[in-house]
Amino acid sequence: MPAKLIRSINQYLYPQDEIFILIRPIITLINNTVGVAALAMPFCFHQCGILLSFLFLGITAAFSIMSCDALIDICSTHRVLPFEHACFKALGHMGKSLAELSVICLLFGYVVGYYVTIADLSTGVVSQIAVTMPTHQLRFILLVTFTVTLVPLCLVSKVQSLLRLNVFTSLFYGVVTFHMIFILGLPRLISNMPWEEMNWWKPAGLIECIPIFLASMFCQTQLHITSSKSFQPTLSNMRLIVRVALITVAIVYGFFGFFGYVAFISSKRTIFSGNVFLMYPDDLRSFCIRVGFLLTNIVSIPLIIYPLRQTVYNLLCQKVSRCI
Repeated sequence: MPAKLIRSINQYLYPQDEIFILIRPIITLINNTVGVAALAMPFCFHQCGILLSFLFLGITAAFSIMSCDALIDICSTHRVLPFEHACFKALGHMGKSLAELSVICLLFGYVVGYYVTIADLSTGVVSQIAVTMPTHQLRFILLVTFTVTLVPLCLVSKVQSLLRLNVFTSLFYGVVTFHMIFILGLPRLISNMPWEEMNWWKPAGLIECIPIFLASMFCQTQLHITSSKSFQPTLSNMRLIVRVALITVAIVYGFFGFFGYVAFISSKRTIFSGNVFLMYPDDLRSFCIRVGFLLTNIVSIPLIIYPLRQTVYNLLCQKVSRCI
């Protein structure tokens, strides 16, 4: 009787255990998706209007989910991972090479964007601490320092070993969103919100904001890092991971963009900056937010380098059979 009771309890608890196991890849995928695009979300809400921005966030999230489902189906059909190898199965050497070159160029651009953000934030933080003016020499020294520091993290063999860093960055994104909503945005929304100055529907701003919306939901090249030798999710679990991660990211972007727009819209402000940190008040809380976001950007670079170096290695392999 006790043995049957134990088995029934284990069978009852197994779905919960499975849910807890899925939390790890969900957090990893969220952290890989959320990035510097969050800083430009208030700018997008200002340029496109509130309703149109929410609409495009939903559209880009839906298209990202559909594209991820297509990649999952392709990799499942050909039983290979990542999807560059599926391109070889379907399109041959040329298809594989084109896919790898595209991924390399795209991820390299992401790394450059992260480095630009890190250089701007770190120079401002150090200058504020040292009470000096930012210089090009200081910017160069900080970039070299961060590069040397990041090399060991970028060379890890298993991206799952960065889970603790993923948890830290995900929690900090929550703190940043909480600060934007309840400290900066909501008080102004309740007290003295200039409703007549707000943009609700402004299609003219889509030209410069569509690339930001599309890049904000990009996670296709990181799909294969959600699996490991110890955890091989099923197709349904992979789709669940993608949906939960992208819906969470869309909600975070929506709240951050809307309340950031509410917090800093003003008739006296002639230019609405694409980097929301440039409009933050000069107080201790804002300084801590800048420092924390700087650290999250530093931690996010190894998560981009991981698929980048794998793709470079696969491209340079002379024999495809060795890569697969």
